[in-house]
Amino acid sequence: MTYVNEFQAQELKEDTMQKARPAHSLCWKAPSPGHLKINIDASIHRDHNSVGLGGVIRDNEGVVCVCFSTCLRGSLTVEITELLSICEALYFVVRLVAHALAKVDFDYPRNMLWVDSIPMLIGQL
Repeated sequence: MTYVNEFQAQELKEDTMQKARPAHSLCWKAPSPGHLKINIDASIHRDHNSVGLGGVIRDNEGVVCVCFSTCLRGSLTVEITELLSICEALYFVVRLVAHALAKVDFDYPRNMLWVDSIPMLIGQL
């Protein structure tokens, strides 16, 4: 099979898949200026007895600030998997905020102390 034939076969397959999709489509909506938006998703892989969790954080212009994903073992329901995805997103944000708070500069006459670790109390969140 030539590359052209492979391309045409893939195009036909994608056209068929698009026709099978629901008529409505979801569009990403930007957050207010100065805010970030977290979009999450989860997938269940019953054959592998695992679930995938992930998300993306974007600014009001749609620029991706950070993405995250993880895989967990277990056979879980759709509802539990979606809830775990939300928890993972919140945990990720808390870690980002804690890490940002932990980076502090102290200027002294002869030296600078750079703290680049998460304080114990914040790290336990």
